[in-house]
Amino acid sequence: MTRAEAITYIQQGLAWRTDKSAEILVMMDFMQKDELEKGTSLPWFLQIEDDPLTGTADVAYIDLPSGYIRPVEDGAEPAMFRTASSGRRQVLRRMNYSHMVEYYQDAEDGNLQAETDEGPRAYALRSTRLYFAPVPTVAWTVYHSYYKHDDLPSTIGASGTNLWLTEAPGVLTNLVGMRMADDFEHPEALKKFGTRFASSMARLTAEMGARESADAEIVMGSEA
Repeated sequence: MTRAEAITYIQQGLAWRTDKSAEILVMMDFMQKDELEKGTSLPWFLQIEDDPLTGTADVAYIDLPSGYIRPVEDGAEPAMFRTASSGRRQVLRRMNYSHMVEYYQDAEDGNLQAETDEGPRAYALRSTRLYFAPVPTVAWTVYHSYYKHDDLPSTIGASGTNLWLTEAPGVLTNLVGMRMADDFEHPEALKKFGTRFASSMARLTAEMGARESADAEIVMGSEA
């Protein structure tokens, strides 16, 4: 579904209106970022998998990638790993920043320990950066899986689309329709969009559950 098609769909649900396109677009941006991309469960299509992040020698942090939401921590795959000199993948442990600093603090100068031969072994997430320890003395790379905000509808053009409009168009459009119907004090449209939203969200939730189950380890004798 394109952005223009989404707006037309919402207008039709509001008693076949042909106006308020700008207001609908503002609501699409707001509902996507402030409602759908927050909370405990985020959909698979917002995941960035094994993104290589390069660190600078003797620098303990990397700025968060643009649009960063939070690490993918579903238990199936590590959120962060590096490749050791032996070629083996080594998972980084996520720690509270204060605990990480205390654990890897140099006894003599109080700074984070330096690491000459290998990369960091732990990381901590702060408001705008990822911090690592020990701190490598050479350039280094880690691979990080995280959730990222989708392109806002206002940025993609009328004929463009984004992940929500591709993978779950009914969720975004019907949620926006509900909010617009509420603003217009249109109870019939609110009820209609509400029913459609519940159906679309149920399908999305079921798909998310199916994907999580497909990634789960199968144990001998388990009925899962």
